[in-house]
Amino acid sequence: MDGYLKENLDILIKAIVKDFDFIILISGGGMTRIGKSLIAMQIGFYINWQMEQVHKIKNDYSAENNFVFRGDQLIAKGKESPQYVVLNYDEAGSDLMARKTMHGTTQAVLDYLRECGQKNQFLICVLPDYFDLPKGIALTRSVCLIDVNFVEKFDRGKFKFYGRRAKKFLYLKGKKFLDYEA
Repeated sequence: MDGYLKENLDILIKAIVKDFDFIILISGGGMTRIGKSLIAMQIGFYINWQMEQVHKIKNDYSAENNFVFRGDQLIAKGKESPQYVVLNYDEAGSDLMARKTMHGTTQAVLDYLRECGQKNQFLICVLPDYFDLPKGIALTRSVCLIDVNFVEKFDRGKFKFYGRRAKKFLYLKGKKFLDYEA
């Protein structure tokens, strides 16, 4: 795992037991097939493993227990899951797009994200484009953004990490032109 990513995840792992919950966003600049889901799985496995190492909190981590693909599945799984669990919400963009905020499913997911804090969970949201998110999730509710991309010759596995301040400036300055270099 990349050292910078590991350092930042370790901060979240240590802090979660102080009555926090964390939403980690993973986007791909609108691109598909670039490794968003793979890095989300790697992060989920690492967090789950470290929770046992650091806090002696053991939760099973598997595709069946921790992965959801629709908002209704997220809400159900989140409510039934134990404290400190890692949930991977893949294809989150379909339910979290800003232009769909009046849609019933989207509103239910947004309501859940406002209420789920007492479960002290890690939620990893995988979505195509960061700029499609409502401002509340993009800026205040999420703790970081990992924008996955590839370099020349379609070499996967590259990403940029944005903490709270950096993702705020990215959203505010880059949204107009969908510019991840803003």
